[in-house]
Amino acid sequence: MADILGSVVSEVLLNKLISIALEEINGVWGVKDDLKKLQRTLVSIKAHYVDVNWKFKVAFQKRAVVEKVSNDMFLKLSCLRVLDLSHTEIQKLPPSIGKLKHLRYFDASHTYITTLPDSFTSLYNLQTLRLKCCYNFEEFPKYMRKLVNLRYLTFSGTYTWAGSTLAIREVGKLSQLQKLTKFFVGKNKGFGIEELKGLNFLGGKLEIHNLENVRDAMGANLKEKQYICCLKLYWSDSCNVEDEYAVLEGLQPHQNLKRLIIYGFPALKFPTWMTSTSSYCLPNLISITLQDCRSCEHLPALGQLPFLKFLKIEGLLAVKCIGSEFYRSNEQSAAIVALANISFPSLEELYLDGMSNLEEWLGDRLSSPSSFPCLKKLEIRTCFKLKITPTLFPSLKTLYSEDQNGVSLMSMVASNLASLTFIHIYNCKNLKFLPQVLLQGNTVLRRLEIVYCEEFEAFIANQDQEEQVQVHEVLSNNNSLYEISIRYCDALKSVPDLWGLNSLRILKITRCGSLKSLPDGIQCLPALEEMSIGPFSEELESFQFPAIREGNQQYFASLHVLRIHGWSSLKSLPEQLQYLTSLQELVVDDIPSLVALPEWLGNLASLQTLDIHWCKNLMYLPSQEQMLRLTALQKLEIGACPLLEKRCCSVDGDEAHKTAHIPKRVDRFPFHPEIATQKFEVLILAVHTQLQIFHSSLIKTHHHRKPSFAKSFPIISFMGNNDEDIGDLYTDR
Repeated sequence: MADILGSVVSEVLLNKLISIALEEINGVWGVKDDLKKLQRTLVSIKAHYVDVNWKFKVAFQKRAVVEKVSNDMFLKLSCLRVLDLSHTEIQKLPPSIGKLKHLRYFDASHTYITTLPDSFTSLYNLQTLRLKCCYNFEEFPKYMRKLVNLRYLTFSGTYTWAGSTLAIREVGKLSQLQKLTKFFVGKNKGFGIEELKGLNFLGGKLEIHNLENVRDAMGANLKEKQYICCLKLYWSDSCNVEDEYAVLEGLQPHQNLKRLIIYGFPALKFPTWMTSTSSYCLPNLISITLQDCRSCEHLPALGQLPFLKFLKIEGLLAVKCIGSEFYRSNEQSAAIVALANISFPSLEELYLDGMSNLEEWLGDRLSSPSSFPCLKKLEIRTCFKLKITPTLFPSLKTLYSEDQNGVSLMSMVASNLASLTFIHIYNCKNLKFLPQVLLQGNTVLRRLEIVYCEEFEAFIANQDQEEQVQVHEVLSNNNSLYEISIRYCDALKSVPDLWGLNSLRILKITRCGSLKSLPDGIQCLPALEEMSIGPFSEELESFQFPAIREGNQQYFASLHVLRIHGWSSLKSLPEQLQYLTSLQELVVDDIPSLVALPEWLGNLASLQTLDIHWCKNLMYLPSQEQMLRLTALQKLEIGACPLLEKRCCSVDGDEAHKTAHIPKRVDRFPFHPEIATQKFEVLILAVHTQLQIFHSSLIKTHHHRKPSFAKSFPIISFMGNNDEDIGDLYTDR
């Protein structure tokens, strides 16, 4: 609101100043030319304010429909200081932009321009050039060095690749540069890394790409660039391994650096400024990412960095063991052998990902009382061979274990992790039971997720009656647990009783093909608000929903959302659903044998949303009388139910009169539930009469399984990755 008011007030004030200037021009002799210049300047400033206000108004339309700027336009704005064309459809700038000799600020971010005209280099007074998210941008003009007053050059978000033409010739001539987001090293003269040598005012974030083209890295003089707080160093896949160690050794940054990212470094070991003397060379680092350094056999000594809070290590395929070298160098070990010392004293988040040959992660024997005293979040992903890990993480709150074997998880929880609030276990091989210590003493545990653990059978081994009571006692002592999610665990045969979990709000037990019953006690949980269940064993023809006990007045008293996922042999919905008087949203999904919705559905007096998907034989809603009893129903959504859609969604359908009173009726095409069970690299959909748009961001490219689901989906357009152009395809507008 303040922005709008400021824009309006500014425009009124400028109109008044222009009017006064015009009156003075007509009444004053001697300074008429100066007043005319003032008038033109005020008009230019007003044009900018009008443009800002106009942009605010179209912000919700995401992109202004401005595709072309006429060549004459800039000839009329000779005094222009600020030009902002961002978030428009402009594809090309006219040569006349070079006439804007007074231009200080130019922004063409989020546009379709592919280059800047050669005349652009005549803008000698330009101080700021912004080209963020210009995905079609290909090349800078040859003589960018003429922009001698340029201070800020930002083109982050543009596509980059090895040998990219986004390299700027003789960027070292731009001696006033304070911000250069990306620098591409080329092989030819004027494109070398030595162009950075004299740019010691550079600050903020700097990315250096194509480092395989570097021969003498010392020429960059990074050690003297005290204002750079974030440094990203990138190698491509094609480079000579033997020379790259010296390159990274010569790229030692200034001590003030706070964030370091190294991507694709191909040498066998890290440089000395990251190993033996890292705590002295980089004392202010708070974040480090090492990614795809596939030949490095050992991690650098990072444990003594006093302020390091974030550490991500991904794709270091040659590392087999994380040992003492991770915590300190040999020199540091000798110096502190007689002193109490803590490794990683400030680290809060640690990520180990894609280290497929890692077998051991050893603790720090010299650290007293413990390493990682402040670690709150630990994620270990795709470390299939990892069997040994440290056990002492006194402050750990979030534990992610993905694509691993059960041995490493058992090792991780061998000691009591009483501080954990969130445990996420995904695709953990050989995990049949949860380690009992994982639940004992975890009185602060809030979320427990077990997903895609195909061999997971139960919470503990051999659950006889006595051990069931023991598990129940452990769980019931937890007054913080608000979500339990067990999904895609085909071997799961039982879930312990959940009596006493008075804080549990969300329960998800889905895609567990061997399960034949739900845990007892869930119907009496006082805080349970959301539940997703099914599909279960194909041997079942009916849903084993909890029974109503005599005298129990609290049957799912707080349940607001229920999602039921069916299976091929399921014939009907459980009758107990009619007693869910607090239910506000019901989702019925994938029950192919269901023909009619039951009459008792009208008892759900609080129901506001009813979603029905993938029930191919469903034909009938409850009677009109029962549908009218659903007085709170605001939305009916039907998808992939061809028979019901024909009878209900067309004007002359036999069921249409039953839904006429519902404010919002949606006929949409959802993905089949089986698609969600697949982890695949490419999804090919062919022809469905209702599916017209597919967003490629829905494809997860880091997994490699082919889909078993195959159907024909006939009218489809594939849309790109520009999230600004694409909304949520499945959100009702």
